[in-house]
Amino acid sequence: MRIAALALTGLLGCSYVTVNAPHIGETAATTRCTESDVWPSIDSAIGISGIAGAVGGELVDRLTNHHMANYELLVGLPAIVVGIAYLVGASYGTDAVEACRNVKGGATRGCDGCADSLP
Repeated sequence: MRIAALALTGLLGCSYVTVNAPHIGETAATTRCTESDVWPSIDSAIGISGIAGAVGGELVDRLTNHHMANYELLVGLPAIVVGIAYLVGASYGTDAVEACRNVKGGATRGCDGCADSLP
């Protein structure tokens, strides 16, 4: 079970597991959320690298005499899919970190009747 969780984390990006967003109605005193952009930054770097590697590999495959049979299906498409998954994880992580910083700055998150709610 632990190996499956690590594999899922590796495929989806670290931000889903390591970044904690504030819960609805929490205040700066009660929240335990993530204020660091480290994991979303790592996810975005891996995502961009996966997509750039797939595109670069396709260019090398097309422009050289060393063709790999079905490169697009075997390497290119999976690298793009994983890259997109990491970029989505980075987006989630960045949103959660921004919400955390706002809550720690005194705003509230998504409660009905709150004077200062976040979108």
